[in-house]
Amino acid sequence: MLPDDYADIVIYNRNFELHKGGKVVAKPFTYTVAQLEQELRLSPCSGQRLTSDAQVENALMPPLVISFYEFVFEHSTLPTDKELVQYYIAYYYKPVSQNPSLVKIKPAYAACGSSRELSVVGVKNRLLRMYPSLVRDLHFMMLCHESGSFSDVYYSVKQDYALGYDLVVKRNNVKVYVRLMVETKRSQEYNSKKFTRHDMSQKNIFELKIRLSPERKLGEFFLYNKQDLLKLVQHIDANAAPAQPGTV
Repeated sequence: MLPDDYADIVIYNRNFELHKGGKVVAKPFTYTVAQLEQELRLSPCSGQRLTSDAQVENALMPPLVISFYEFVFEHSTLPTDKELVQYYIAYYYKPVSQNPSLVKIKPAYAACGSSRELSVVGVKNRLLRMYPSLVRDLHFMMLCHESGSFSDVYYSVKQDYALGYDLVVKRNNVKVYVRLMVETKRSQEYNSKKFTRHDMSQKNIFELKIRLSPERKLGEFFLYNKQDLLKLVQHIDANAAPAQPGTV
């Protein structure tokens, strides 16, 4: 469930909109792939090989993706993983006064988070493991924007979290709903839960699956690349309805 004070965060072509508290704040999306990749070359990725806390892993928590895109909206730059974790925890949680090693969801967000007291280390570790996926998806969306291959590129936190697809692109009047996936056990388990929550039977779905192979690595991050973009373009072109006689 999305927090009540958020309606959505949307990136549509080169427009960036924050829908929050009944208001819409809009600005141009000026962040570039070159800027992002330069930041990734210098950014740590702390989520590898961290221990997990079973209670935290199974707990309902507000979606991290909201904090991620709100930070990008406000700063036009990528948060480091630790910046994002600090930003998220400060927004949604409060420390337990009797035990500072625990946190508890703030009352305003009780509808989208477990009421249990959670280990702050466990929460941080869970969030740090999620961070690379958010970066990877943002990078691919930006590749789509800058490629010139699509008439429309649309991302929405609501469609991502609540409707089960990561991106919508349009080319030659063909709209495709894109699901981005990596071939790891953890990712496959997460996507299995995410995608079975939503009926997408009437949508034109393209699943883009990748392996985290060395040639995809930039700094400490594994990314989608231009070959993946080409696969999406080829899928759309191969499945486009043929033009009717007498039409251009």
